[in-house]
Amino acid sequence: MIFTTFLFAGKCEMWYEDNNLGQAGYFPPDAKEKFIDPQTWKASRKKMDVYLVRANALYIRKNGLTDYFLKNKMLKVLKDSKIKLALNVRGATLTQTSRKREKIRTKEIKLIEKLESMGIHIDSINFQSALSKSVKFTSHKDKVYAYPMKQRIKDIVSYIKTVHQKYPHIKFGLIDALPAKGYPYRKAYKYLVESMQKAHLTLHHIILDLPNDFIEKHHKGVTWKQVIDVEKYVHNDLHLKYGKIFHDAKAGKTSDRLFFTKVMQMATRYKKEGGDPDYCLLMSWYPHPSRTIPETEKYTQMYLFLKLSERMQNH
Repeated sequence: MIFTTFLFAGKCEMWYEDNNLGQAGYFPPDAKEKFIDPQTWKASRKKMDVYLVRANALYIRKNGLTDYFLKNKMLKVLKDSKIKLALNVRGATLTQTSRKREKIRTKEIKLIEKLESMGIHIDSINFQSALSKSVKFTSHKDKVYAYPMKQRIKDIVSYIKTVHQKYPHIKFGLIDALPAKGYPYRKAYKYLVESMQKAHLTLHHIILDLPNDFIEKHHKGVTWKQVIDVEKYVHNDLHLKYGKIFHDAKAGKTSDRLFFTKVMQMATRYKKEGGDPDYCLLMSWYPHPSRTIPETEKYTQMYLFLKLSERMQNH
């Protein structure tokens, strides 16, 4: 098995994803507004390395993200600011459990083709919860059936093969919550890496989805030591890039201010525990933060991004 060794400089790349406010596929008006008036996040753009966007938000018509807007507003601002575009996708998650899931994959592949044909360069594709999402069948509402890990990984590899053949420049990463759910993660991650290698493909990074409040209340026995152990395993054993999502589920359902406070506390504690991620990702899918811009107003998501960037890159 051949791996590439990465050197860690102690300064993470800053990733950002707009909040859908707990509504699947939603793209808030002020999230769109920031590309119309870039001055509302001028300082944040200088700190941002990667803009992560949920794929479904780009093809749901009610969001008003037209081809013109994507190319002449969003892409222009990202290019001018030297911010890379990444996609958060669901098309490799439980793909074969229903026709609906298969259609998600088809829509995403078409979206990737459309963006690339428009000259919109995609830096990476990130598979959301492909290994960790539970399976619930509507005909058996009281039971959750396992979707075999082997099949989950097969779905990911198949998706990547399809995209990589046409767009070899795109990198691939996993956003995962296995540790947050108390599930074994080491064998799953290793199996995914090895399966991709057998297919002559490469997994570039793993981003851990584990909320601050889960750690604080020791949900499923999770501790800060275990959080750091995940990072060390990804770095030292798998030799992949590693990222950490900064969010708090309870605070996200409470208030903008509390979400800000808890995320900043998480950042401070993470550094104190010796955390050294390659990617620091701010994201939320809760009612809070309820506002995106401006970055100059307290507790907006862009204000939080700016403060989080300063905290995590202050070495």
